[in-house]
Amino acid sequence: MRISSPTGLGGTMPPYESRELRKLSQCVILSVMLKSYLEAENQTQAEFAERVRTTPATISRLISGTLRPGLDLALAIDEATGGRVPASTWRSSRLDVTQ
Repeated sequence: MRISSPTGLGGTMPPYESRELRKLSQCVILSVMLKSYLEAENQTQAEFAERVRTTPATISRLISGTLRPGLDLALAIDEATGGRVPASTWRSSRLDVTQ
């Protein structure tokens, strides 16, 4: 993957930066998906947190993109949203962590 450097000099991004960028983009995509779902369903973060058996703070951190859920929470979110925020989407970002 060839990505311009932040300084504009060009070159390839080191692998660790590329992984971090992919993880960040996954968090942003999923946070937008979850936020959109809650807005469409007119549901508060606290109500949703109760449905998936977590805290409102956890849902807030997911929406802000500062937290990725573990497998159990990702599956609970998938089930609670009827697949509109799929657990399989979180899998890609999880793989990046182990590389």
